[in-house]
Amino acid sequence: VTGVQTCALPIYVRIAIGRSLRLFLDDPRAWTILTAQANASASPDEARALVDTLPGHLAERHRRPFGQLIADVTAHPDPLTKMLAFSALAAWSPWVANAADLTASSIEDLASGPSWQPALRTLTHIFADGNAGDATAQLISALATASGSQETDAGEQRDRPSRQRLAALVDHLTSLDAGRRGLLSDDLAACAAALTAVPTALHWEIALLLSAADLTRLADLIRQLAGRLASRPMAVTAAATALATALQRDRSRWRPEDLSAAASSLIAETSPASQLLAVAIISAAGPRSGWSPDWRDRLRVIRQSADPDVATAGLTIVTASES
Repeated sequence: VTGVQTCALPIYVRIAIGRSLRLFLDDPRAWTILTAQANASASPDEARALVDTLPGHLAERHRRPFGQLIADVTAHPDPLTKMLAFSALAAWSPWVANAADLTASSIEDLASGPSWQPALRTLTHIFADGNAGDATAQLISALATASGSQETDAGEQRDRPSRQRLAALVDHLTSLDAGRRGLLSDDLAACAAALTAVPTALHWEIALLLSAADLTRLADLIRQLAGRLASRPMAVTAAATALATALQRDRSRWRPEDLSAAASSLIAETSPASQLLAVAIISAAGPRSGWSPDWRDRLRVIRQSADPDVATAGLTIVTASES
């Protein structure tokens, strides 16, 4: 043990010893050596040898302490080692109590270097397991606040890094499969709520709300969005695009008749914001209904709108292609 700890042996021998110790984890001396290899002062090669281990390689009783070793390697100063450790942490997260906080802190830390990207993927994995709702909402709030502060703005090397990280996080969360998002609707709604006070993040707030929504009960949410957009005319197009994207992405979660009430209600409100949201619904539900008479009627009303932008949007949709 002393020889390994004091680096008296060649590095390839120390790595080989560390790998062989996976078979002797009931011996406390094995943990002494492995803990030293996970230390920030260890060589990158020794630390990387640790992260090659998967939970299935070890008995259940050893997974929690070994998972903590993986978490310790995420603090290694070598950038590649750090990235590999954050990637490995996804598999070990069930046995690492602070895995969500650890990954969120790395993403928030603008000096973390490229390791924020594997950290983000791991945080998304933990979020998908239902174990990172609070940490993710707090991270979103922190990134949104920082992106409006005095950080690098239009610099030569960096440009609003917090906002770019926030964009990537929202994209990862909204890209989770529909079934998983359905189980995580409360967590996703909390993430959206973290952006409510940030005017320049409205489009991300809407994307998160839509990712969490029960699309068969869309009317209330759509009316809420229309109200928020009434004073934000330039944001309406982005919101309508987000709605159309959500409806296409989650086609298996709704039927055209589920959206009828929401579309009719939006058209009746006559405001451009409401009607542009109605266009997004019509563009998804109309074709899926086989352009049934009621959806063609709604499209005709949109095309006759007094607002030329709404009418133009309606005219971009065709019920039958000209041969």
